[in-house]
Amino acid sequence: MSGRRLFRLILAFLLVAVVPAIAPAKAPESSSSSDSGASLISGPADIRPATPPTPKAPANDPKPASGEKLDGTVAAGNSWMLPVTILSPLVNLLMFAIIYLQLLTARKGRKTEDLFTLMKFLHQPEFRDARKAVLAENWTWDSSKNDKKAEKNAWIICSSFDFAGVMVQNKFVDRKVFFKYWALVIDLLGKKLEKFISEKEFGLASGVNKVTGKEYWPYFVRLIEEARSK
Repeated sequence: MSGRRLFRLILAFLLVAVVPAIAPAKAPESSSSSDSGASLISGPADIRPATPPTPKAPANDPKPASGEKLDGTVAAGNSWMLPVTILSPLVNLLMFAIIYLQLLTARKGRKTEDLFTLMKFLHQPEFRDARKAVLAENWTWDSSKNDKKAEKNAWIICSSFDFAGVMVQNKFVDRKVFFKYWALVIDLLGKKLEKFISEKEFGLASGVNKVTGKEYWPYFVRLIEEARSK
C-alpha cells in the first residue's frame, strides 16, 4: 500500500470515528414547565392523598460505578471520558502510520543510493571498454577460433550484468530507472552475445555436469529478455 493511500484511509477513519464521538449530545427536553402548568390548571379539585413512599432496596444493592447513576446513565461531568477512550487507540494508529511512512522514505532513499553504486560499478573502465569492443561492427565470437580477447570481453560483460541482474531481480535498485538507462544497451549486447551465451560451456573436461552460459549467467539472460520487452 502506498503512503498516500494509507494516510487517506487514516484521515477518513478519524473523521468517521472521532467527530461523532466528540459532538455534544442533545440535551433532553425539560418537563418541569409542563408539569407545573398542569398543576396550576388542575386546581384544588385534583388534590389527592399523598401516596406513601416506596420502600428502598436493602443496603446490599450493587453500588453504581463511578460516574454512573442508578438507572445506568453516565453522569454529565464524566462525558469527556468517551472521546478520550476513542482517541487513545487512534493516536497509536497515527503514530504507526508516521513510522511506516518514514520507513518507506528511508527505503526509497536506500534504493536510490544502491542504484548510484551499481551505476558506478558498471561504468568501470574495464567494463566500459569491453562493451565498446563487443558492440563494434567487426566483433564476432567463434568457439573454433579460440579468440582469447573476444572471449574475455564477452565474459566481462556477462559477469558484470549478471551481478546487476541480481540487484534488479531482488529489488535492491529501482527497476524502472535501471531499464530506462540500460535497456537499449542490454538489448544490443544480448544480440551480439547470443551465440556466446548459448554455446559457451562450463564444467569438467569429461563433459560431466556441463552447463551453458544461459545457466551460468541466468540473471543476465533475464535482463536481456526484459530489456527486449521495453
